[in-house]
Amino acid sequence: MKKFMIKATALAIGALVGSGAFAAVTAPVDLADDTTVVTFAKELSYVTATPLNPTATPTVLSFNTPLGFGVAANSTRYIRIDLGNAKFHTALSNTLGTDIDVGTLTTGNSSVAISAGGAAGDSYVIFAVAVAGSDVSQAASATVKVLVPSLRVTSTASPVTATYQLHESGASAVAGATGAALLNTSTGTLVKFATGLTFTVVTSPTTTASVEKAFKEFKTGGGYVAVDTAKLGSVTFSASSAKKHTGGALALSDVVAAGTKLELLGDVSIPAGSTDALKKNSVFLSSDADCGGVGTAATAVPTATGAAFATGTTAVTTKGICYVVNGTAAIPAATYKVVPTVVAASGTATVSPGEKSIGLIDRDGTELQAPFVTIHPDYLARVVLTSQHSADAAVTASTILEDGSACVGGTTAYTLKAGKQLFINAKDICPSLTVTTGGSTRAAVKLIIAAPKSKVEGVFNMMNYDAVTGKTSSLSAYPMLRPTSN
Repeated sequence: MKKFMIKATALAIGALVGSGAFAAVTAPVDLADDTTVVTFAKELSYVTATPLNPTATPTVLSFNTPLGFGVAANSTRYIRIDLGNAKFHTALSNTLGTDIDVGTLTTGNSSVAISAGGAAGDSYVIFAVAVAGSDVSQAASATVKVLVPSLRVTSTASPVTATYQLHESGASAVAGATGAALLNTSTGTLVKFATGLTFTVVTSPTTTASVEKAFKEFKTGGGYVAVDTAKLGSVTFSASSAKKHTGGALALSDVVAAGTKLELLGDVSIPAGSTDALKKNSVFLSSDADCGGVGTAATAVPTATGAAFATGTTAVTTKGICYVVNGTAAIPAATYKVVPTVVAASGTATVSPGEKSIGLIDRDGTELQAPFVTIHPDYLARVVLTSQHSADAAVTASTILEDGSACVGGTTAYTLKAGKQLFINAKDICPSLTVTTGGSTRAAVKLIIAAPKSKVEGVFNMMNYDAVTGKTSSLSAYPMLRPTSN
């Protein structure tokens, strides 16, 4: 499909005036080439109250197209323009040289007149071009220069187009004929639409919580900034290069309003322990990309599900999202995403962009879980660890209980010898279980082992056990789960 472009003045078609009448119009778009078609923000509404009227860039709505069929002196031809997805906001003019220019017509004896359409709210116009005998015949290659006034756009979901037709008779032009009476036709794009928002994320390499530090500190590498600080990634949220109604640069405030925020999704529940002004907030949006600038704190207490930063109409340009921990609580392995939650500016149709992945915190040791364990006295429940590691590894054991259950006492620290097995009874981890309303003797056992994941395996084993006779029955066993891997 051929392309052309419209311009912000009065719609006109190849009338009969010299090129001097178009001196303010520079480099109009060729109908056969839409590479310079201007893109406007799709979130804006280009209706009667706020039409597309790019006065700041007067070539935006202009286009050139070949006449397409020779016009001799002392003859009249009809040019029809049909808009697709738009209507004229203001009425067009009959003024020769203002609305239309055709080839090299120069004398005041030639004329152009609107014979149909062209009123405000119309989507088409027909110009009657009468070439005086004193003017030079126009060849098919003569250039028609067209200008269009402000437009009302029907929908920003598709571009605005225009169709140029040259007809032999007025009847043919009115009918929009396609037969022999149609001397030439071409169609092109006048205006494109795209999002007015830019939302990009640069993801940091995986940050690792160090098993040697019981996962309470970060390990050098990845998104590491300091032992207590991880850079999850950096984010940009701003206005795009799309234009606004006037053709001027778009501002974020043109498409979003107060209340807009960036939301971080993921576990940031470890509170910060630092008194440093920069790091006193467990999650902050740095003023630079690398968590070294002044921090904007999350607007609510960060939780296991995420945090949020109020941005409003202020653009965020390549700023790091940073997570500070206290060095006393184990850092959970987690994945993170970020998403703008947009409050649309008045009169716009702005919607929130989709979420994007931004970072990952991993653990360099082994975590195993037995998700169903009974601590009932009639059962023997235990975990069995097998090591292929070359060094002894510390094992930290804990339970995850139902609401209404509480574990009293127990041993939490064990050692898995290099190349050996280790049996740990559930009753050693939780020797006394108190149960209140809603509780039960069910539990889960979690083990953190200071050894590589590839070197340790675990099995949970449960059976009926008679402490007097030593007999067992109902033996069951299953592999322990690896969080984030199973």
